[in-house]
Amino acid sequence: MSTGAGPEREDASSAQGPESGSPAPITRAAEVARFLRDHPDFLIRHPDLLGDLVLSHECGDASSMIERQLELLRDKNQALRRQIDNLIQVARHNDEVLRALMGLVLRLFDSNDPIERLVALEDGLRRELAGEWVRVHLFEPPAPLPAALSHWQADPAARQHPVMAPVCTDRRPRCGRLRRGQLEWLFGEDAAEIASAALVPLGRDRCTGLLALGSASPDRYAPGMGTVYLEHLAAVITRALETGA
Repeated sequence: MSTGAGPEREDASSAQGPESGSPAPITRAAEVARFLRDHPDFLIRHPDLLGDLVLSHECGDASSMIERQLELLRDKNQALRRQIDNLIQVARHNDEVLRALMGLVLRLFDSNDPIERLVALEDGLRRELAGEWVRVHLFEPPAPLPAALSHWQADPAARQHPVMAPVCTDRRPRCGRLRRGQLEWLFGEDAAEIASAALVPLGRDRCTGLLALGSASPDRYAPGMGTVYLEHLAAVITRALETGA
């Protein structure tokens, strides 16, 4: 007896082709829909997916509130993903820096001549570390600097220069962007290419010099960045200068 309810909705899995009698291809959307019907608790067991879904509710103001909450959760999820990606990049960079620093130390061990050791130090600073421009300013040079150290300067009076004095007083590395005049004093004709710099004091009990690293990237040496590896680098340079005396 007919109920007048009309034909039942045909399930996608039992749809037939118009002529061959074989099942029609199931679309991917239909597959997903059928899977969710068969597993109604799927989203409960995977709540993280809700942050990536766009849901619509016809509930007036309640709908706006729910959608806003989902939007905030989605934005928070994306922010966390970006933060994790950034942490991974920082970890990879730190690993590269550590390898470069170890390579520099091994180069210094390979040389018994004090002058060759200093030349190897400059070469390692330029080639193995991330600084694109390197300058070493010494207030108390251990000996007359050889011509091979083209980026080293010996100037006892430079300790009181406005660029040097704050770094020597704090005895901590400083990173960020410098004014054009400061860059010219530190890096000479290369100043125009430098967008950020790190200033690292040298010496143990007192400030005996300064290592200046410059980069074309404005974010390479940013204020607030970790400076542990710069401090380790300063200790290596200080030790090399002492053994090169």
